[in-house]
Amino acid sequence: MSEESLKAHSCRYNKLICDICGKRCHDRCGLAIHIDTHRKYRTKDYHCDICKTSFYNLSGFQGHRTRYHEERKFSCPSCRKTFKLEQKFKSHVCKISNFACDICGMRFNNRYCLAKHIDRHRKYRTKDYHCDICKTSFYNKAGLRIHRTKYHEERKFSCTSCRKSFILERIFQSHDCSTYICDNCGKIFYRRAYLIDHMMKHRKYRTRNFKCNKCEKSYFHRRDMRKHIRQNHGEK
Repeated sequence: MSEESLKAHSCRYNKLICDICGKRCHDRCGLAIHIDTHRKYRTKDYHCDICKTSFYNLSGFQGHRTRYHEERKFSCPSCRKTFKLEQKFKSHVCKISNFACDICGMRFNNRYCLAKHIDRHRKYRTKDYHCDICKTSFYNKAGLRIHRTKYHEERKFSCTSCRKSFILERIFQSHDCSTYICDNCGKIFYRRAYLIDHMMKHRKYRTRNFKCNKCEKSYFHRRDMRKHIRQNHGEK
């Protein structure tokens, strides 16, 4: 070990001292384990004069006072959250963005918090935005606009393969119309889930014609029988 490394090691070693017996430890983990051996002989000599909670050491006592009993001097005017430290308060205010409640003007730093806040207004709100086609009502203009787009706008783009229609060209261009064919009756499906449901209807009319010559098992498909033989009887 070089002289420089030795000095650095010695410096770290000198800082890790047990404040009860003065023993020096090589790392924080070792110091923590050592301090635990003192617990049964120690007394909680640091007492909070406000709530009477007691602590083994000064640092625990000070942390408790800061967390639970110091006055929160800094208050956010937008969300009413309070802070003890000016630095944390300023950091919080910087994060407040343009997610504003259109009812009371309160601002939030994400859509989720804004949505939760708006829910509290629901019982006092009325659905003032009405669809002139189906008479459905909404709390705000955005809800009405989404409804109109989803249910009442003309679907101009139609797929000739799967016959699905779309309002927006970009969704039409990106949609997948892969086909799935039933190998029993030849019926075509555009979703795998629909094919699986359909195949289940064939099951009750089918027989297990592929039988294993080593045991009593039988299968609907030859490939399943061969897989069984490979896995259970060691044949290729």
